[in-house]
Amino acid sequence: MKSIWTKFEADYSYRHTDLKSLSLIDHFFVTESFLDTCIFAAPLHFGDNRSNHSPIMLKINIPLFTAKENVGGLTIKRPNWKKAYSEDIEEYSYKLNEKLLQLPLPSSFGCLDVSCQNVVHSLERDSHVLDVLCNTIETSFECIPVSESHSKIMKKRPNLHGWKVNVLPYKNDSLFWHSIWLSMGKPKSGGVFDVMKHTRNKFH
Repeated sequence: MKSIWTKFEADYSYRHTDLKSLSLIDHFFVTESFLDTCIFAAPLHFGDNRSNHSPIMLKINIPLFTAKENVGGLTIKRPNWKKAYSEDIEEYSYKLNEKLLQLPLPSSFGCLDVSCQNVVHSLERDSHVLDVLCNTIETSFECIPVSESHSKIMKKRPNLHGWKVNVLPYKNDSLFWHSIWLSMGKPKSGGVFDVMKHTRNKFH
């Protein structure tokens, strides 16, 4: 599996609560053969996004004619920790510990610069975090009983009463100053940064 960012450049997908520290920790993982069908990918930075994670999009090339298929509810499988016995948890801890010990630590872990701006260091740390998360999830499915649940397709809910009066003005302010901040090259300090941060916090 390969991250889509090996083919397309991306600036960041996560912004810390200080609105200054940026990381690329959200990914699409595809097979190497499927990578050829991917024609564009990028994080989407919206001023009204209430999460510190930016949504990421992927555009793929599909055949002109495809068979339409009605999709019902989805079956979701996940480890059920409530059904796990102590032996399951002990096995999980042992296997996960063995896998994590085999992960090489990035050389950037030795960097003592608290204001480090080295892009390679950032990528190494992000990659290491993903390796830890992947091993954690993989081991939980190997050792912990798995349960299935069925999700229904949710219909779009109407706006809450009073949303246009009490919330929409803050959203519009946040979008406006976010666009100004983007047009100035996303500065991490200064008047525009402070206003962008203030209007974003008021909307959120």
